[in-house]
Amino acid sequence: GTPWLPVPPEHLALAAGVASASVTAATAAEADAMSTAAFVLGVAGTERLLRLKPNLDAIVLPTGGEVVR
Repeated sequence: GTPWLPVPPEHLALAAGVASASVTAATAAEADAMSTAAFVLGVAGTERLLRLKPNLDAIVLPTGGEVVR
């Protein structure tokens, strides 16, 4: 395997289209988990996540370059 990858190689297609995802939350553990989720969910999925968890704030940078907050 490749231990330096944040997600297993077989799951990289799920994260296609996202260059970066950052989340602020009440705890570092929640921010870490939710930023990973945002990276995999993409822009539309992160928008839904933020509606479900209004205590979070996120920035998703798609590979196309448009910043979504």
